[in-house]
Amino acid sequence: MLRKTAGVRSVERVASPASFAAVLEKKRADEYARTGTQFRLDRSKAPLLEFQTARVGGHDVLLPKNVSFSRYARLTGLEQVHVGATAPLKHDARPLVGVLISETSFFSKQDSRSAQALIAKVQALGCRVVLIPPRLDLVMPKNGAKALVEQLDGLIGPGGADVDPRIYGQLNRFAISTNYRRDRFEADVAIAALNRELYMLGVCRSHQLWNAATGGALVQDVQKEGLASLGQDQDHFGLPEDAPFVVRNEQGEIIFENRVDLDGDCSLREAAQEDNILTNSFHHQAVEKPGGQFRVTGTVLDRRTGRRTVEACESANAITVQWHPELAGDWSSADRALIELFVRRVSVFRMVRAIREGGDRPNVERVLQLCGERGVALTAADNTWVRRELPKLID
Repeated sequence: MLRKTAGVRSVERVASPASFAAVLEKKRADEYARTGTQFRLDRSKAPLLEFQTARVGGHDVLLPKNVSFSRYARLTGLEQVHVGATAPLKHDARPLVGVLISETSFFSKQDSRSAQALIAKVQALGCRVVLIPPRLDLVMPKNGAKALVEQLDGLIGPGGADVDPRIYGQLNRFAISTNYRRDRFEADVAIAALNRELYMLGVCRSHQLWNAATGGALVQDVQKEGLASLGQDQDHFGLPEDAPFVVRNEQGEIIFENRVDLDGDCSLREAAQEDNILTNSFHHQAVEKPGGQFRVTGTVLDRRTGRRTVEACESANAITVQWHPELAGDWSSADRALIELFVRRVSVFRMVRAIREGGDRPNVERVLQLCGERGVALTAADNTWVRRELPKLID
């Protein structure tokens, strides 16, 4: 581009908006790649931090000791809610599962169908649930996420809003209703939990966020970017949430179904005892590249585009899925199997904690023995997972 100055004609290169955006996107990507690697390799100890629970809306909410829920609410702009008794966090015989809550409106309106359903299902299977409220980092010291996950035997990330593209070093093209600071906190919790002594289940938004946070990338809109031939939110097709995502033409012929092909060597396939499973679908973003801690274990083929959407990923101590197993109806034995698998594996980590509470160092044989003594009915696949993965996770 030519730029004229007073009486002098000079040639100066001025970056076009498109090239400037490309430079900015690369800068952000490089920055996150650098900081993300630091997070993954950070082996420093967690800060000394004690926790308590506050009873809010029928749920136990996790807070640092000496931080009132009222103070937290003021910092996050939470509407007035009734707060019941507080008590120091103590472990009992049940596995302790933390559920990440993304929106403060959960406490005033109870409006998250994903979180509510997940909480109900794991509680019914014998877990104790504590909620991790959004932006808890506002009342925690630096690296507080590490101290937080050390309290847990399991971590659940429910569905929710789109992931801010800055998490994976991109500009926002199609993401909707993003909140970077919320996502950054949840990403830090997930990074702190990976390869630790707990098991993780990430659903929909959390499937995307946890992969993006560990060096992966997302497709910001599967239809606009050509990954899928039609939208992937079954709400837009008038399908009930407890039904599978199957779209038919006027003649009744199937033009798309969310049938997930499972990898031959993955935990979900072993639990479901099926090569592929039919699921629901409520998303418009998707994992493009898995995070460095994850491998792809399930995909859906769109026959009209010829491309596959990443629907499931797995690491040593985590499973993430794009669909919502907690919303599936009685027709889906595979979704029940997934949640039951999660509960069995958090129970394994409760046994690890019990051994440590007794003053001993856990090992595979002692953990399996204690599971048997306390009635944790592990499958053959669970036993294989314990022997293969647990030695990597026990400090």
